[in-house]
Amino acid sequence: MKLITDTWTHMRRSPYQSLVAVFTLFLTILLTGLFCLATIGSSMVLSYFESKPQITVFFSDKATAADINMLKKILEDTGKVYSMKYVSKEDALTIYREQNKRDPLLLEMVTANILPASLEISAKEPQYLTELEPLIAKATNIEEVVFQKDVVDALLRWTNAIRWIGLALVGFLSLNSILTVMTVIGMKIALKKDEIEILKLVGASPRYIQIPFILEGGLYGIFGAFASWLVITVVCLLLRTNITNFLGMIPVIYSIFQSFSWIFVGTMAGILAILLFVGFFLGAIGSVIAMSRYLKF
Repeated sequence: MKLITDTWTHMRRSPYQSLVAVFTLFLTILLTGLFCLATIGSSMVLSYFESKPQITVFFSDKATAADINMLKKILEDTGKVYSMKYVSKEDALTIYREQNKRDPLLLEMVTANILPASLEISAKEPQYLTELEPLIAKATNIEEVVFQKDVVDALLRWTNAIRWIGLALVGFLSLNSILTVMTVIGMKIALKKDEIEILKLVGASPRYIQIPFILEGGLYGIFGAFASWLVITVVCLLLRTNITNFLGMIPVIYSIFQSFSWIFVGTMAGILAILLFVGFFLGAIGSVIAMSRYLKF
């Protein structure tokens, strides 16, 4: 407790330097938190669409059970299919009625006979879609093939772009934060040079002298992390309705943002713990580097 009190006193004696370090870490950790949320969110969206049928095969009325089973066997033998679901004419009518239950006129005009049977196919990996499509095209009594590869490819590009651009920005700002903390701690070591020499003469251990500086750097990171978490929480609360309306079809995202639930609280608590760890780590690393350069034993 005394170490923390002394560290806080040292920070108050040079408030402008401390504010610069905290603000720099705040920006870094804020971007890190937003980047992580964007990456996790885009991954959830991608996983959701990957789990949905990416190829839908509509059979003609001439298709027999043998034709359908042959196509299913050909696709299963590739080992690249995650799931297949056969939708009969009756199943298609049930789905149609559910989708148009508010329009009785449309329900009266459609019967099972005019709806095609279909096979909904999901691949294990998006890149397998281009390999499965030619096999499907060779099958007999196929009326139409709906191919969703473009949607999945766009999501993949989006996810990869967020990941790499975010990593580059986070890496750059992390380096900048470490250098800022290193400069601030280095200046404080220089200002306390006489005090440090006295501590050495009276037999103080290196660890006793180093720990306050490490704690100071870590506290910069913790303050910056907490401030960034507050901003992220406020942003999530303000955009909660928009996120739910835009991505509400994804069960995980809907369960998090639909209300002030324990899932939301737990998610934000987990984010806070991660950000505090990242902040303390970046601040402590900057302090350790500064001591290795300016504090000799």
